[in-house]
Amino acid sequence: MGIRKGRLPRIALLVAAALFASGLMGCGPAPKSLLAVERAEGGGVRLLIASCADYDVDYVSVFLDSDAADESWRLSNRSSLGAPGQIELFEPLDGWMVDQKSNLTELRTPGTYVAKVDGAITSRGLNGRVSFTLASLEKLDAGKVISGTRGDQVMGRSDFLKPSPDRCKP
Repeated sequence: MGIRKGRLPRIALLVAAALFASGLMGCGPAPKSLLAVERAEGGGVRLLIASCADYDVDYVSVFLDSDAADESWRLSNRSSLGAPGQIELFEPLDGWMVDQKSNLTELRTPGTYVAKVDGAITSRGLNGRVSFTLASLEKLDAGKVISGTRGDQVMGRSDFLKPSPDRCKP
């Protein structure tokens, strides 16, 4: 007892369709970014951290995304709970400390940089990251930010800052 010649392609087609449909059902929209970057008024760079209830930030870092370079800037929270809404790059916040090993003091071209925020909501880790270049920042219109883990989303600052519970799930 075997499979008739005409049935094999039909069975294969049904199996392929089922696998495709199950793959689609498991894919939801991409999680919203927790971190964005924008040009500051004075020409500097500002990191924006999305608001999440009970989110405590441990540290924020920026590094050159290169195997050849070991340049980074890291800011550690030493005193308070919560998350700052924004951080001016290379400027420490009250109650925060610049890591002694930080050796990145300015952004240069060419180069891709990665900004990261690491923290937790009730002891459950919640981290964010965004990649950017100086060229991508210079192209931004006023009121726009770069977000997305690969720096592939440009959106309005106010849209990024809108509360979104789905981005706040550890």
